[in-house]
Amino acid sequence: MQRSPFRVPTRLVAAVFAIGLSAASATSLFAKPDFSQSTVTATPAAVVEGDVVTFSVRVRNSGDQDAPHTEIDLELPLEGMFVDLTGFPGATIDRAAKLVKGAADLPAGAAFEFQFRVVAPRDSGGHVLTPDLRIRNLYLAADYYGGAEVVIDTRSRHDGVVLGGIRITPAGLVALAVLALLPILAALFWRRTRSWRPVAAIVIALGFWTVFGAMAFRDWRSLREWKETSCTILDSRLRQQTSSQTTVERDVNGGARRDDTTYTPLLALQYAVDGSPMISTGFDTGSRLSVGGSAGAIAEFDRWPPGTTVPCWFDPAAPEDVVVIRGFGGAYFFALLPIPVFLYGAAAILYARPRRR
Repeated sequence: MQRSPFRVPTRLVAAVFAIGLSAASATSLFAKPDFSQSTVTATPAAVVEGDVVTFSVRVRNSGDQDAPHTEIDLELPLEGMFVDLTGFPGATIDRAAKLVKGAADLPAGAAFEFQFRVVAPRDSGGHVLTPDLRIRNLYLAADYYGGAEVVIDTRSRHDGVVLGGIRITPAGLVALAVLALLPILAALFWRRTRSWRPVAAIVIALGFWTVFGAMAFRDWRSLREWKETSCTILDSRLRQQTSSQTTVERDVNGGARRDDTTYTPLLALQYAVDGSPMISTGFDTGSRLSVGGSAGAIAEFDRWPPGTTVPCWFDPAAPEDVVVIRGFGGAYFFALLPIPVFLYGAAAILYARPRRR
């Protein structure tokens, strides 16, 4: 039987197969998922306090290997109040820990997108929204950290008056009016007292009381003019504010520094204003005192779990101003403090003997 001249030697075929197998193994060995092109973007890009911000998270596998069951952890921004999450089925949301956890299959070259919303508190100007993203596939030894930083700007005010390019709020106008009393009263009573101290005492007391007067007017309006509706609590947070003061102690160490911490609940609320949905933050009108320290604050905080619907009131002139507790609070106790100062000034003027030239 005549041999075919085109017969390929068996050893050559085996060698080519072995080379191809080695190349395929080498390619498989160096293949790996790559999550470095994942992004977190915010809308709007320029955020002011009170805004509802939508963050879009795009998780992309730009590598050359599939990444099944990739873990996706998202740390929600500490300053933002959580509103909702869309496009991430199966994810768990821990509002207290401000953490979203889930998983997704990411074939090579594929991307997965989801969105979440937060509301910037109405007094958060100067703070930063910083969502942190972690993507990892432990089996394939692929890990990535990313995130975003969005600065919250202070919302411009439109009340008050503008003088020389500077806006003076209504509270500032009242403070200026009180300060203007100092030279007027001094001129009126100088002949009688020959001293500025009694007049200064009266002006200081009046200035102190103007703060409580503005607070009382707000509380009165919350009872008489604000509209009642139903609010759904989206998120809650216990805000902590620490102030330091130095105490004088008669020992070798001298003065001691003491930190006083107050706790105030803050709620993210969803409600309707004239049929239109509104999302804002609030709790009380500001005249309420926190009683019982941290334990009392935690007990109060536990009364307002997310997901519940509660009565609330909003200012029809500024619908974003919303509270779940309205009316007069215990802060007015401190309005009694300037009474001795005022009485001193009034007595010094009334009972001073006019001096003759």
